[in-house]
Amino acid sequence: MNIKLSCLSVAISVALVTSLNAEPLFITKGGGKPEQYWKAWQQAKNCDSDRAHERSPKEAHKNIKLPRKLPPDAGLSFKAGWRFPLECAVAPYAIIWDSVPLPQNAGVNGKYAGTSEVPADPITLYFSVSLARFFDSKLDQEKRGKVATKIVAKLVEAADAKALTKNNRARFGSKPFDYPTMNAVFAAAVAFIALERRMEPEQRAKVYAWLTPMIEASLNSKWGGVPDNKAIYRETLGALWGRFIDRPELVQRAAEAYRFHTRYMRPDGSFGRDASRGGTSVHYNTLTAEGMIFIAAMDAMDGGSLFDYSENGRDIHDPVSFMVDFAGDHALNAKYGRACEGSMGTIKEPSTYFLRLSSEGTAMTAMRVYAARYPDSELTKRMIARLPHLAMPLASGDTKFGALGCLLGSVP
Repeated sequence: MNIKLSCLSVAISVALVTSLNAEPLFITKGGGKPEQYWKAWQQAKNCDSDRAHERSPKEAHKNIKLPRKLPPDAGLSFKAGWRFPLECAVAPYAIIWDSVPLPQNAGVNGKYAGTSEVPADPITLYFSVSLARFFDSKLDQEKRGKVATKIVAKLVEAADAKALTKNNRARFGSKPFDYPTMNAVFAAAVAFIALERRMEPEQRAKVYAWLTPMIEASLNSKWGGVPDNKAIYRETLGALWGRFIDRPELVQRAAEAYRFHTRYMRPDGSFGRDASRGGTSVHYNTLTAEGMIFIAAMDAMDGGSLFDYSENGRDIHDPVSFMVDFAGDHALNAKYGRACEGSMGTIKEPSTYFLRLSSEGTAMTAMRVYAARYPDSELTKRMIARLPHLAMPLASGDTKFGALGCLLGSVP
């Protein structure tokens, strides 16, 4: 008996030590069961209801510290996993400007900078469009080299100007990194990863030193109740950057965020906070789905199986289906939409610009990645039928992910 008790005590001690040392990167607290979360949103008076925030699940992860010097072996690589041929091109009339404003001040002026023109927007668009041009399959090597030289020069110029490094934190909550500014940082980071092997050592070091503090601030930003498109967007950046600088815990954290968002998805593929946001409800819901698709794509390229992950009958196909249903019937927006300050369109006449082909290209490269993963599925066929521009290679307008699909499609 004493021996058994002694063994049990050791087992308990080992379990406790293991638990204490594990330090989970993501845990769920505050929201309880998913049913409580959905009920809170059903009762919410508007998209930012305190009641909904109180009842929603909360994220908790330890802060990330990134190395201030570029690791000598940094470089994007993947295991022998899933490959997808994502052809990229830009519209002939898409312009890569010679001059782009690169102010230090990101322009966050008290509330939220995403409701009007902000200093980050031209920077985001520049790196998105120019990088898609670099990956354009129609370019010969000489022209591709010229585009690369132009992008590298702009990255160095932005680093010299310390672009967007001041006044870049939102004023609410825990003061997260400003969302439009994160768009610009994401686009610049993708451009840097794509072209860093073409840069001189001092150029690489300078651009890395400019990007790193802002990427770190993005990864440590908390956005209140989740699921949320900004939270999964942050983790998409972490999944990419973690692979580049060999920080597997960032890759792991993104995978856990993917599972977390799947867990708190409604059965129809909608997310409580995003799907409530007035005239842009499905827009934000789709952004969450796109971030999840890119995380799953990088995982699959590493031989992982996030695309196959499901919980309580929910998986990545559900939010894609929700978006496709909306493309066929815009009244779906009213199912969860609530009056929301700053949203585009109205609940009854919602914004649909994210479904359209812009002058630079499609802003839905992630959906093309999904289609490449499931080329023969009925959902993909329905998506292409309703959104035929997704069958085209134009990708430069993807300002939310900075031509990330073009980069991933090119990695050997």
